[in-house]
Amino acid sequence: EQLAQAEAARDRFGGDLVAALFGTGTLHPATAFTPLSQRAHALLLKALLAENGSFEFVQEDLPAHKAMPLGNRWSVLMDQVRRVPPLLIRHRLASVADNPVMKSGGQVQVADLRLTPQEARAMGYIDGVRSLNLLARDMPQDADVFFRLAWALRDMDIVSFAAVKLPAPEAPKAAPAPGAAPAKAAPPPPSAAAAP
Repeated sequence: EQLAQAEAARDRFGGDLVAALFGTGTLHPATAFTPLSQRAHALLLKALLAENGSFEFVQEDLPAHKAMPLGNRWSVLMDQVRRVPPLLIRHRLASVADNPVMKSGGQVQVADLRLTPQEARAMGYIDGVRSLNLLARDMPQDADVFFRLAWALRDMDIVSFAAVKLPAPEAPKAAPAPGAAPAKAAPPPPSAAAAP
């Protein structure tokens, strides 16, 4: 019934159903923001996960009564990037995982991204000498962070990859198991001269 009223009033609100819902009092901005925000975040994540398809972006300033900010745009983006499964990110970066990764200025200031402390620390290790695979081998606890940062920041031109591939990193040598007996020393060779 309320939806039908909003549909009928749609023309008074420029043909916008959401504006009609707010204008007729069917939806209250204070209670509607959370579900609308969650929906917008879910759509952004779905777009990040898409592996094919096309889209069109139209930059448009909406009137104040139609705009609903979701928060700091870079913070919102990075929050959604953190939800992308690490295996999907590694798959998407497989072609450059052995190329040295370097900082390259960028279209966005790194400080605006509101990186977590772990991400900020990982950013400090991106030096233009090591590849993502080498960084992951050297610091396995931060491997997913390196890949996630490189994936998110590459399109912002904050990081880039050299055109040269490095050799694939060797697997680290296994340390002896704790409590394992040390190898026995070889017995000394028998002496040619025996004592009388």
